[in-house]
This record gives sequence, C-alpha cells and structure tokens, in this order.
Amino acid sequence: MAIERRIQRSGCELRVNGSGEDRYIEGYAAVFNSRSDNLGGFQETIEPGAFRDVLETDVVALFNHDPNFILGRRSADTLELAEDDHGLSFRSKVPDGQLVRDLVVGPIERGELTGTSFGFLVAAGGDSFSRQREGLMLRTITKFRELRDIGPATFPAYPDTSVAVRSLNAWLESHPAQEREMVNDELTADEIVDLLAKAVEVEPDELRAILKRPDSSPRIEVLENRVRLLGG
Repeated sequence: MAIERRIQRSGCELRVNGSGEDRYIEGYAAVFNSRSDNLGGFQETIEPGAFRDVLETDVVALFNHDPNFILGRRSADTLELAEDDHGLSFRSKVPDGQLVRDLVVGPIERGELTGTSFGFLVAAGGDSFSRQREGLMLRTITKFRELRDIGPATFPAYPDTSVAVRSLNAWLESHPAQEREMVNDELTADEIVDLLAKAVEVEPDELRAILKRPDSSPRIEVLENRVRLLGG
C-alpha cells in the first residue's frame, strides 16, 4: 500500500535546543483536532491517541522528505517521539556536520524553516468520513498502522492523497443516499464544480484551473465519482 504524506504548516513549533554536541531539533509533526487544508474535496483531522501504536516503531527523521538526508532514527536512539495534548512531538539529535548546520539548523534558528511533514499508513478501520455543514467531507483518523518518517521541510510537498481518495470513494460507494443529499440529481459537472468552489471559497474558474494541473488527479477522481453517483 502506498504511503500517505501530510504537511504541517502551522502549530509546528519547530526549534533547535541545546548547545555543543547536545543539540536537538524539536517540534510537532502533526497537530490533533485541527482540520487540514482542502485535500481535494475533503478535509482531514487526527484524533488524540491515533499515533499510540506506532510510537515505538523504527521511525526515521528526514530533511525535505529525502531518505538520503537522515537527521535521526528511533532504532539508533537519535529520535524521540511522543504524544501530548497538542499532537505528535519529535526530538531529533542534530547530526554532526557543516551541511546540517547550514541547511537545517541555521534556517530553523533564523525562522526560515518552519514546516514539517510525515509519512504514514492508516490502520484498517482507523478512519471514518462525515459530511460537514459547508459541504466538504471530513476524514477523521483514529489509528495509524505505520509511521514511516517525520521531519522539517523547506517547501512541504503537496500531500499525497491518492490513498485517502480511494478510502473516500469507497465510503461514497457505500453511502449513495448521503452523497445525493448534497445536490439535486439534475446538476451537471460544472454545477458541482461551482458548489465545491463555493465551499472552499475560491472562484469557480480558479478551481477549474487547479483541476487541470498535472498533480490534480486525486481531486478529479473525487469529482468524477460524484458525477457518476449523481447520474446513477
């Protein structure tokens, strides 16, 4: 199964603590009970305790999602993970080397590097969907099966939502009545785009332009699924 990846732009509290050889990169890879950005027709939130079963696994801390740029690892005792009321916190011992100081430590200390990301798999039955008042679906994650990596990111990559989209599509397939509650059966695909644009507070033409981008296949898949269900 493909690894999902999410970004954390706010609430990361990314910082460098300590001095000399005992310096640590600290922050939050994920924040609980906080809705994500629109991930292509749905939002996402993580419940406290969702990481409980993966805290002791061999997670790696990476810079910029790069497996060649390792900052720490649980099996080497250079990475610590914990859950608190705010989210999933991490503490990674700063590796020795000028490259790390130049590309990671320095930018964090200057406030230039502020984002984090993490890669994961959701456990079977570890998520659920509900429709929100504004029309978007909300995916609530209650249990992770695997936490692959965490770490700071200069430009956090757009999240890989293909697995989540498949999960959402499966939910829509099994809940056709709920899907039809959103709009009238006579609505066209363009009208559905107009509704989605209103829900996420963007201009319809702007949303159409986004959907035409090469990386927009997960979002297009959601729309196609809705059109198919409404037409069925």
